Amino acid sequence: MWGRQYYSGLRGNLKKYYLRTVIPLTDRAKKRKQEVSLLGILFFLSFSLLSLPAREVIPLVGKEYTERVKEVIEGAKESVLVVMFHMRYYPNHPTSPSNQLIESLIRAKRRGVRVRVILDISPEEKGKYSNLATGKYLSRKGVEVRFDSLNKTTHSKLVIVDERFVVVGSHNWTYYGLTQNQETSVLIDSPELAGELIGKLKEEFLWKDGK
Repeated sequence: MWGRQYYSGLRGNLKKYYLRTVIPLTDRAKKRKQEVSLLGILFFLSFSLLSLPAREVIPLVGKEYTERVKEVIEGAKESVLVVMFHMRYYPNHPTSPSNQLIESLIRAKRRGVRVRVILDISPEEKGKYSNLATGKYLSRKGVEVRFDSLNKTTHSKLVIVDERFVVVGSHNWTYYGLTQNQETSVLIDSPELAGELIGKLKEEFLWKDGK
């Protein structure tokens, strides 16, 4: 009983802080280009993890990300959904970390796994060119690719596998994002959280079959 009251109070305090502080920040960000900051993602996770069960949460810092995410994708049996602000395939560097992740998506597709990728294509973002080229490459390999609206920046770095494993944080799928920058993400084993996120993404991006 005490634990339930504690988490209820904690969640209430987080909500108050979010309403007073984060929403005004994101409102100002919308004026700049509707960017969703990592702070917003962390607050979303705070609410989600307090209300939705998670079997395991693993921090992925720096270069730990590539091997762990590749392992999860390689183990996919039914579905992989990737939403990425910046994804770059390097034809002249086949073993680069981002290429390894991209090729793991293609291998999953060949195994019969449904693989979907959503990429940012904002006119003001330089990454749109590499996203377009990477999206074209994935499409040629049979992966379902969709780009966001021109008037919105999709700033997410999200991977959902088998509607169970969720990877979310700050890692872009680029050379610098995976090798040089100090990035932080988390791997969460939670079908409940995965389901919530997929439901929200369906509202933004409807596929031809409505799934």
